[in-house]
Amino acid sequence: MAPSLEAAVSAIWIPGMDEAEWQEEVKAMMDRTYIVNEFMKGNVEVDSFLDWIDERYADPLEVFGLWVPG
Repeated sequence: MAPSLEAAVSAIWIPGMDEAEWQEEVKAMMDRTYIVNEFMKGNVEVDSFLDWIDERYADPLEVFGLWVPG
């Protein structure tokens, strides 16, 4: 079963990306979307969600500080 894309988190295309890089970005978008949806449904604990952000991106407090609603 494909992950739910109820709250999709955008893939980012950067000029000059080749097809393999774009496919990696689409896969990362699907992974982000899946964990965000599962977190919002209460299926992922807060600590696990924060660990996932830390492993893939950066310190969650830094990431949250950059987030702009809307």
